[in-house]
This record gives sequence, structure tokens and C-alpha cells, in this order.
Amino acid sequence: MELLKCIANWELDYMRSFGMPATKMLITKQLGIDGKTYRKEIAKLKKEGLIRSTMVYDYDEDDGGLIIRGWELTEKARNLEIVKRIEEEIEERIERVFGSDNV
Repeated sequence: MELLKCIANWELDYMRSFGMPATKMLITKQLGIDGKTYRKEIAKLKKEGLIRSTMVYDYDEDDGGLIIRGWELTEKARNLEIVKRIEEEIEERIERVFGSDNV
């Protein structure tokens, strides 16, 4: 569940993620896990239908392209109580910092 929480916190907090998917490097560093554990936990979440792989392509004429591959939540995951709680916590934090007009 820690991996799912990590991905949810990243994806739902746009101020941190800027719409980019949760990458392997982000997840392994944040959770302090090795590659083998990462692959095993990702496989479980994929099998349960809670995450899916995604890719964001950001193109800039001056600097070329940037491809970011990672993970995003599925609708099934978004309906879980734990993910809804994370979303509420993020919204409350944004409201405290920026006011209710920005949530």
C-alpha cells in the first residue's frame, strides 16, 4: 500500500508533480526500496488494476523533446478510500496556503 500512496500523493499534488507521472527513480528514492522490490510491488498494483503505465512527451523547439515514463492511478484506484483521503488532505493543504478560491 505504501507504493500506491506514494503514486497517489505524487499524482494528486499537482504543485509537486506538474502533471508528470511518478517515475521509478522518484518512487525508489522516496520509499527507500531497491529495484527488485519496486518491480514486485508494481506488478502487484498492475495486476489489481490500480495503476497503469503512462508517458508524457514534452517538446520544446529550442531544447528538443523530453519523454517521461511512469505510473498513474486508474479509476479503480481513485475510488479507494485511502486515495480519496489523500486527495482531501492535499486539497485542505492547498486551501490553507492559498485560500478556498484555488482549490
